[in-house]
Amino acid sequence: MTASTSMFAVHMIASGAIRIGLLLLAIWALIRLVDRLRTPLVVHAPATPIAPVEQPAAPTLTEA
Repeated sequence: MTASTSMFAVHMIASGAIRIGLLLLAIWALIRLVDRLRTPLVVHAPATPIAPVEQPAAPTLTEA
């Protein structure tokens, strides 16, 4: 096997590996997209405001 033939073989194998990798990446991205679209969005309800605690009135001079 000459040097150019072996380099051609290595190039073809690497090219195929890159294609397979890109195909797997595209499939993974598609699965993630479908999963994200199927998952319902969680909308948090606004917190109900808590009524302020009424403080007892300060004693006046006539009560003391």
